[in-house]
Amino acid sequence: MPKVTPAQIARLGFVADQFGAPGDWLATDGYLAEIITSVAEFVRNEVGAGLYDSATGPVLSQLVDAEKALTSAELWRRRAAFVDASSSLGNSDSRYRAGREYLTNGDKAEQRGLELMAKVSGTRVYGGLAVGLVATGRFAGSDA
Repeated sequence: MPKVTPAQIARLGFVADQFGAPGDWLATDGYLAEIITSVAEFVRNEVGAGLYDSATGPVLSQLVDAEKALTSAELWRRRAAFVDASSSLGNSDSRYRAGREYLTNGDKAEQRGLELMAKVSGTRVYGGLAVGLVATGRFAGSDA
């Protein structure tokens, strides 16, 4: 069960008109709810079902904020795609800059959400790179 509601996301400043005015914008199974459900499943899988389902107090607050941020990131990306798709071939420079700003806002919101998830799950870095070395061959390793 998601920790945020469509109404909470709408209060962040997103409105249906920014996305082509879907009629089911705030419905419990509508446009926002589908995104929220997808984000909630991602967060739950990443931090662990036990922690996600039993969260209270500050941990719950951080999970709510993480879901808000990640949902916002997806909405910023969808907004950029909507503006790009609805513009004519003769794009103006201002539309291009607006689209780039939407994508930048989405990246920032995603980073914030991932940082909050890392804080909740106790990991130092989220989304980092791990490198290791595996040596294989036909000869057994030597302990000498």
